[in-house]
Amino acid sequence: MTPLTVADILVRSAEKFPENTAFIERGGEAYTFVRLLKDSRTAASVLKRLEVEGRPAAICGEVSYVGLAAMFGSFMAGCPFIPLGAGLSESEICGLTAEYEAGVLFLPTKYAEAAAYIRERMPLLKIVTGLELLAEIPEGEDAGYGEPVDPASPACLFRTPEGEAVMLSHKNICSSLASVSDSVEAGSYTFLCPSVWGDAFDCVMGLLLPLSAGCGLIRRGEKRGVTKIIAESGATAITCTPQRLRNLERSLRFRSEQNLSKAAITVYGLFDRLGRVLGLDLGKRMHRRVRRLIGDRLRLILCGGGYPERDSAMRFTDWGMEVRSYYFTAECGPLAVSDLAWKKLLPLAELSVPSPISGAMGELFVSGDRVPIGYFNGKTDFDGGFPTGDVGSLSEDGTLELRGRKKTMLCGRDGLPIFPEELAEVVRRSRYVADCTITGRFDTKTADTIITAHLAPDFREVNSVLGEKYSDNRLKLFFDREMAKLAPALPRKIDEFRLPRVINEV
Repeated sequence: MTPLTVADILVRSAEKFPENTAFIERGGEAYTFVRLLKDSRTAASVLKRLEVEGRPAAICGEVSYVGLAAMFGSFMAGCPFIPLGAGLSESEICGLTAEYEAGVLFLPTKYAEAAAYIRERMPLLKIVTGLELLAEIPEGEDAGYGEPVDPASPACLFRTPEGEAVMLSHKNICSSLASVSDSVEAGSYTFLCPSVWGDAFDCVMGLLLPLSAGCGLIRRGEKRGVTKIIAESGATAITCTPQRLRNLERSLRFRSEQNLSKAAITVYGLFDRLGRVLGLDLGKRMHRRVRRLIGDRLRLILCGGGYPERDSAMRFTDWGMEVRSYYFTAECGPLAVSDLAWKKLLPLAELSVPSPISGAMGELFVSGDRVPIGYFNGKTDFDGGFPTGDVGSLSEDGTLELRGRKKTMLCGRDGLPIFPEELAEVVRRSRYVADCTITGRFDTKTADTIITAHLAPDFREVNSVLGEKYSDNRLKLFFDREMAKLAPALPRKIDEFRLPRVINEV
């Protein structure tokens, strides 16, 4: 049965897994679900005493145990929770709390100077530090629960990639978690915690999903390379965006191939490809090199973004880790997941294409419990379904084909739509391309759209081939050959590409 509110997630986990570890701090101190529930009720009591019930509660800084208690305490008190981004200055925190009309701001204890600055400029904003948050409840005082929270009331406010702030209800978030609950088995994984309070994916998939399944969270260590953090933490599962997954895969592949000859790398690559065809693991030696870098405990990666990651996810699968790649939006949560064969997207919500653009393809609309409350100080009426802004089609067997964003869609001379996301996905397959952006411009002479690929080279890989010093022209010739190799796999020809200037010219 789906929980009625987000706070019920913690209550049920505490009932089912009372002695399971919910959070492990950097020093190794572990907190159980029962302890987290108790401290969350204390945090709700603090909000009750401050008389800010119903007003938004903001938090910034690193994710910590006290911060988790603050988050669940906000849910219990009926205060919409606002995670603020990382690296914000005191003036930016003041601006955002004022913009979102926050009634209270939770700050880590080490933010004492920032708290003084904010108090001086925003005297009406209640500020609570970590030590104040978990102060003992006076004897005889209510544990923190006020009026029952309406499941349709606001629970979280997240900023979208377009810069808007979307409001999600308790019902929205609980529905999202229920749709992916089969991704994890209760208590079988320990997740590496997101480093900072971030976006919807980090909070929903990185924090609430593991806790709803009775899994523990490990707080990240001091600033180090992500591979070291994973290996030293002992985490068995992580969550990440497609960009983070690509960066991690590239880093592991490059480091695992160091000190190997080109012939050895080619042989391992051939064994990998042959193993995929035969269904055998023929690249075990290379896989062992990767496992030594990242640790032997990592077993599950949950990846989610506006366009599901496929190629890097398949590489991790070859290395012996299960990857679940989601089509995820800030407004509606996970809407589809790639099947284990990486050939189909399986919907996780009620999707439809009410107004096709071409054939059965058109903008995807979401209905049911996933439809958000609306945008903060913006549109809130979505009776006909919520428009995701993404273009796709639904096949007869119920699977989803996702093409790209409606806003970035281009049109060629033949009238057929061109999706930059599809082109960028193919270009990123090159080991020499760290990232790629596709743009188009109309050419009046040919009455056609000129497609340009803006490439961000992976200079570690390029330098391994060209050496440490080379000219702009040599780099362009190198990518001329590389783009020619990718051309057969492109759904539409790329007319030109752009590179950054080389700063290490001969």
